[in-house]
Amino acid sequence: MRFRRITSRRKCAPISSPARCARVLAIGGSASVATMVADEMKLVAIDVTGAVAPESGHWIPEEQPEWLTARLLDFLGDGS
Repeated sequence: MRFRRITSRRKCAPISSPARCARVLAIGGSASVATMVADEMKLVAIDVTGAVAPESGHWIPEEQPEWLTARLLDFLGDGS
């Protein structure tokens, strides 16, 4: 399995760009990319929250729907 990696050292956008300042939730499945999603997003975004879905591969919404819902609610600010 091959993944395209971001290897460029140049900045994709100025530090004040909305793309770099946007909050990012990067989720990978424990049986596939795990922390790779968050690691790669940290190369192009400043505020990255990473998470690894347990016992999941590529189909996180189908394999871990309750876990994913909880992460989304927490990230969007309704995790009470």
